[in-house]
Amino acid sequence: MIVSITVILTLISFFIWYKYGRDNLTVPVVTFKPPAGLNPAEAELAYKGKITYAGILGLVFYLANKGYLKIQNDFVRTIFWFEKIKDYDGTNFMEKDFLDMLFVHGKSFEPYSDAHIAYLMKYYYEFIKKHNEKKKVLFEKDSLNPTLKGITIFNFVTVLLFTLSYLFYKDNAILSIMVLAYLVQCFPILFIFSKFKLGRIGLILLFIFQGFMFAMMALFAMMLIGKDFPAFLTCLAGTVICGICMYHLPKRNRIGQNILGRLEGLKKFLETTEKHKLKQLVKQNTLQFYDVLPYIFVLGAFGHVADLLGSVMMSPPNWYVGEEFSMEQIKKAMGLLKFVV
Repeated sequence: MIVSITVILTLISFFIWYKYGRDNLTVPVVTFKPPAGLNPAEAELAYKGKITYAGILGLVFYLANKGYLKIQNDFVRTIFWFEKIKDYDGTNFMEKDFLDMLFVHGKSFEPYSDAHIAYLMKYYYEFIKKHNEKKKVLFEKDSLNPTLKGITIFNFVTVLLFTLSYLFYKDNAILSIMVLAYLVQCFPILFIFSKFKLGRIGLILLFIFQGFMFAMMALFAMMLIGKDFPAFLTCLAGTVICGICMYHLPKRNRIGQNILGRLEGLKKFLETTEKHKLKQLVKQNTLQFYDVLPYIFVLGAFGHVADLLGSVMMSPPNWYVGEEFSMEQIKKAMGLLKFVV
């Protein structure tokens, strides 16, 4: 009965994804230019389907580039703060709303101020919820139906519970502990994978190790669960499929696909350009790099770019006030903003 229900729910989730979540093939437009006419938060909405802290961080640097604020760096106290240069005079309501929220207490925003942080805590999620509504312009209307998302979530949770029921079947505490230990050991592996650039041999060794660990877990699961092991594997596979189908909703429309192609092209450029070429490009086109910088946060490529450029000194932008300017300084400012957000 459990296996039959799992198969039915998995097929329903797959059908919903195939009809309402499957994006058309995206062709990356490899370039070192940001998408025209989009601020970082709007770009993130097209890229991820929602606005997160990365889009908010990007907005700070984007508005600084537009001349609305300055970033002050105090080397003595090792702190950053923001000064408002002028009121918003554009036509984008999201940008005006964000600038007003950031400087609600006056011309200065201090990330260390309890009053400023308390205000952001109150209105940050309200801001994101309000402007996430812009996804209607970037995604197919039918795929935004909350009922579809609700069904895929229900299917995922149900099949996950079926899978967990086998782990605790007949008080299989040993198996439960073993699965938990396997998942826990995955976290440091993921950290290493995200922070360090592994060579081909390192990647091969990593996959061999993970394959061995998974095979051992599967072997013990087969021994402890016994004749129910095929049913357990069916539920486990159903959980994975339902989770993927749930994650890949909704479906982008033609506008969203075009924006996604430009963003993926920019990310591909940043990730594939050789270190010395990127350094030379940034030195020769510093102003263009500052235009691209807010979108690097959204693409999750900031750490990679920061590692490549290291402490390379650059001509400071108009919106920066301090003794020196490099990716290290941006990294510090980003860390502070990320903590506040």
